[in-house]
Amino acid sequence: MFVKDYYSFLSEEDEEGNISYGFITDYGFVYVVYFNVNEYTPYVEDFSTLLQDGYAFGFNRIRPNKHQKNNKDPKVFSTIHYILLDFFTEKGNNTVLLYHCDDSDNKQRGRNKLFNDWSDSYKAQSDQSLVKHSVEVDVPQKDHLRTVYLGYIISNKNPESDSIAQQFEDFAVALIRPKD
Repeated sequence: MFVKDYYSFLSEEDEEGNISYGFITDYGFVYVVYFNVNEYTPYVEDFSTLLQDGYAFGFNRIRPNKHQKNNKDPKVFSTIHYILLDFFTEKGNNTVLLYHCDDSDNKQRGRNKLFNDWSDSYKAQSDQSLVKHSVEVDVPQKDHLRTVYLGYIISNKNPESDSIAQQFEDFAVALIRPKD
């Protein structure tokens, strides 16, 4: 008997070209994985390679009720991984996915660690079809530094990978440069 290691998912595209995928876990959590066309445009407009075939990538989890405990569910990242593969199949090897770890609740470090753990587990399984690069940037605020975790995901067949890497590093530096 075949046991599937990921959840079934559905996708839809809105009139602006944003694409979302959804799935429900065995524990009743609803996940929405999104790819938004213009979310990062104001930030990367000077970095054409990041913008040309770029999407903001992220996902949200909705608990079935506020008392529902978090469960370590290995099928969640497997599903997100299959969604990424599906997205790259649809959009092509030149696609660039930009992401950042939400810092609205000060849990961005944990999110970054989890995302890196997921990525490392697929590398260990010899899945090299996608390349993830991330950085930790300390952005000056009035009286403190705010740590931002951001990165990109591309196909290992992306012909612009060197240009993407350079522009991403320039973009990260631009984030911390004092504004005039």
